[in-house]
Amino acid sequence: MNSTIPAALSTSLRNSERWAASRVHWEYLGPIAVVNLLALLAFVPWYFSWSGVAVMILFINVFGTLGINLCYHRLLAHRSLTVPLWLERTLATIAICSLEDTPARWVATHRLHHVHSDEEPDPHSPRDGIGWSHVGWLFTRGPMVAARFPSSRNTLATSSQTTTTAILNATRRRFSNSTPPMPR
Repeated sequence: MNSTIPAALSTSLRNSERWAASRVHWEYLGPIAVVNLLALLAFVPWYFSWSGVAVMILFINVFGTLGINLCYHRLLAHRSLTVPLWLERTLATIAICSLEDTPARWVATHRLHHVHSDEEPDPHSPRDGIGWSHVGWLFTRGPMVAARFPSSRNTLATSSQTTTTAILNATRRRFSNSTPPMPR
């Protein structure tokens, strides 16, 4: 630390450095923990309702199936289908609401997973346990993966750049092609 920095500011900087060095992805762990703790209120009789159960089942399917499986996985990670831009953005918004990270990070991590499936550098390998492969990888900062597996650093960067480039190129193509208005 620079000796000209006041002690209070120095402590604040050290705390922020410690926060940045933390391996826990608090901005994901916090909201997901809060949502799950609030879900426990369903066991309190005056908070329980069958309509709440129906809404939960509906939203699990909307966010999980449409957001993660269809949008993040099939549409963005594998590019196995093509949809209109408005639908792609709607699905991406739904996926973001599932709290499983941003599209670029999710896709980059998934592509890295396919490069190293069930091997040591796999970012969410089942060899590291069911907790890690299911959600543990989401609650740990990305650089930890690159630091733990130096050979994967370039793969992660390339995958993220490829994803971002693909999204930007698709957006440019869609806006550059002038489409005639829909007939009424």
